[in-house]
This record gives sequence, structure tokens and C-alpha cells, in this order.
Amino acid sequence: MISRTHRLPRELFNKAFKEGRRVSGPLFMMQSLPVSDGSVRFATVVSKKTAKTAVARNRVRRRTSAALMALSPSIDKGNHVIFYAKPGSSILSQAEIKAAVSDLLLRARIMR
Repeated sequence: MISRTHRLPRELFNKAFKEGRRVSGPLFMMQSLPVSDGSVRFATVVSKKTAKTAVARNRVRRRTSAALMALSPSIDKGNHVIFYAKPGSSILSQAEIKAAVSDLLLRARIMR
């Protein structure tokens, strides 16, 4: 689970959604918004289109959150990041999700 200090609250989520830069891959779409406060905050979105059951959606959300928390020390400070899971991500293992998340962060140039 994403720690409280790394969670993206609703008002910041809306701003990142409207103004953020998008990077898309086959399994996830990411929006990132540079901010001046030096914090790194995350949000994950998994819709019913991605996984039909709540169990599957929560599994994707937990695995994505775990990957983000593991990668958070190498993410540049001052970014708000939203990850949207795409259909097909519900059958991935933890390692595959972490690789997909890492790839998007590197393509967006917000990870060292």
C-alpha cells in the first residue's frame, strides 16, 4: 500500500489529471506533473474495464503500489504521478508489473 506521505490527494489528483504529461505503454498509461514542493506522490487507477472483479482490481492496485514504493527512492523529487492500468494488466505477475512501471518512469525521464 502507498504510504500516506506518498498518496496523491483528490485535489492534487485532479490537477495532475488535467495538466500532467502522458506516457503510454501496452499495460499502463502514466500521467506525471512536475511540482515545486519537492514531494513524490502516487495514485493508481484500475477500472472495471481492466478487471471485472473487485478482487482482480485490488490485486492490480496492490501490485502497482508495491512496485511504485519499491522504485520511489530512484524517482526524481517533485513529481505527482498517476498510473492507469489497461486491460491485460490483471494477469501480470509482480515482476512484470514492476518492469512495466519502471519502463514508463524511465521513458518519462522522472527516474534516475
